[in-house]
Amino acid sequence: MSVVQVGNLPAQRPKDQGYSEFVGLAAIRWAHKHLRNPDDPDMPWRFTGEQIRFLLWWYATDPAKQHRWVWRRAVLQRMKGWGKGPLAAAVSLIELLGPCRPKWDRQSRTWIVARSDAAWIQLAAVSFDQTANTFDMCRAMIGARTEIDGMPVDCGQTRILAGPTKTRKLLPVTSEAKTLEGSRPTLVIGDETHLWTSSDGGHKLDRVCKRNLGKSRGGMGRMLVTTNAHMPGMDSVAERDFTAFQAQHEGRARTTGILFDSIESSFPVRDLADEDELRAALADCRGDATWLDIDRIVAEIYDLTVTVDEARRFYLNQVVAHGDSWVEPHEVDGAVVDEQIEDGRIVALGFDGSKSQDATALVAVDVENGLVELLGVWEKPDMPGQEDWQVPKAEVTAAVDRAFNRFRVAAFGCDMSYWEPYVEIWANQHRDKVFASLGAKGVFNFDMRSSRRLAEFTVQAEATVSSFQTGTMRLSRHPALIRHLKNARRRPNAYGIGIGKESRQSTQKIDAAAAMLIALHAKHLALEKGVLTKWRKRTGVLVGLN
Repeated sequence: MSVVQVGNLPAQRPKDQGYSEFVGLAAIRWAHKHLRNPDDPDMPWRFTGEQIRFLLWWYATDPAKQHRWVWRRAVLQRMKGWGKGPLAAAVSLIELLGPCRPKWDRQSRTWIVARSDAAWIQLAAVSFDQTANTFDMCRAMIGARTEIDGMPVDCGQTRILAGPTKTRKLLPVTSEAKTLEGSRPTLVIGDETHLWTSSDGGHKLDRVCKRNLGKSRGGMGRMLVTTNAHMPGMDSVAERDFTAFQAQHEGRARTTGILFDSIESSFPVRDLADEDELRAALADCRGDATWLDIDRIVAEIYDLTVTVDEARRFYLNQVVAHGDSWVEPHEVDGAVVDEQIEDGRIVALGFDGSKSQDATALVAVDVENGLVELLGVWEKPDMPGQEDWQVPKAEVTAAVDRAFNRFRVAAFGCDMSYWEPYVEIWANQHRDKVFASLGAKGVFNFDMRSSRRLAEFTVQAEATVSSFQTGTMRLSRHPALIRHLKNARRRPNAYGIGIGKESRQSTQKIDAAAAMLIALHAKHLALEKGVLTKWRKRTGVLVGLN
């Protein structure tokens, strides 16, 4: 058992990638020396190993850019009870009282770690009751002291002031605050952003915080948000952060310095009733937060008042399915493997094309072992200046040619919309290489506008759901394929339950999922016509029906 990093927190330390750790190390040492454990005032505060790794990256600087921050915003998503709140409180006090900024020392002509010149920390939430989660921990870490590391501290019930003239401040703020616009915070802590929605002012709060941080001197002001796994469809700030991170991670949007740290167990629990699996996954998600009692969490999960969705979101750190999701997100994650189809293998190809607004995707599936691999996906970039973007047809054609050069293609199905001339060109060039045609000899046509094709597509969609549920589906890891599969919704038609987008206007693409279903259908057609017997003399091979 092990964990999977769903975000982009690197496996290596910053120093291993050419970045500096000197700010993070100084901040961690200071916190260990000067802060108290909020649960035991007689004990010093200690970060866990996982928290230290996160903080080293949060405070990482780039020496090639005058030690500017590597990240401007961080999202920390973990299971309930992991320690997100105490970590946020400790970071808040480091920023208020301790060494947290790279500074060029003219006398020694070296970079040193100094206190922030004008510390202004905001603990942001949609209600003051919610801000108490972090603020009370800040107060507990200070205790009754009036001075920490030579810095005067005035710890009140609703604010913490510091410095000889009390100009350094730590304040809870909410979306109701009239004076929030125009402030100049050096750090914003966003708490429980899975609860920040439009109706409770969360969207407005997030926008104002971002605008205020954009005015920070030298770009040093930043935002750290903590959250549980979001509920799809709520349009929370946490969901928006995740969507933005995905776009940047896949190259569909400009990279803007978001650090996203979220882990899940590498072994998905298909059935929460399997207590052995559940306990193993909880131990993975807990990590070194050893204060979490697995027996107690199991008891909470099995409480009849706790829904399956709540158990997965809060304790397994999993984003659960939307109400009409085609397949469960954890089933998709459970099918992902770090393998690719070997060159020279017998495959079936599936293609779903578009002109501009939807995505275009090319998928291969290994005819023998069922491994699915996304060979290419083309989506309109989510960035300025791309309003007239169209799918680069020459790139798509090149990808098709590479597939035929890399594999032995048993069958190829193509949805013809917008692409009929190109599909005819591909057929003319490659028809003699394929084993089975989806229509007339040498034709790659799989036109979804045809009722026959829609029926075949629907049957394949239903069979594929079963493959996910039984754990026989295998997907070569690719973020766009995973995203498209999770975006797909159940859509009833005259032939059963097919797939579709959330709505016609939705930007949540599913084209790689459609291409995969076409490829799986082409695979079954090739198997029915005996491709393995005729193309490869091989005994003892068990062929699964994914």
